[in-house]
Amino acid sequence: MADTDAGVGMGFTWAVNTAQCRPTPPAALLIGAISDGIGPPAEPAWGALKGRFAGKPDGL
Repeated sequence: MADTDAGVGMGFTWAVNTAQCRPTPPAALLIGAISDGIGPPAEPAWGALKGRFAGKPDGL
């Protein structure tokens, strides 16, 4: 799943740059792949931590 998301990120980066008539450097494709590819592995960790700090502080 993460590899599909990384491919989508690379494709989106390329499409935006092409629409703006700008060249797409390899670093931009790498950043697009990393930013979209990191989401699925991070979701379980985010779900586990999401509710931990939402409680009311003591004394209020």
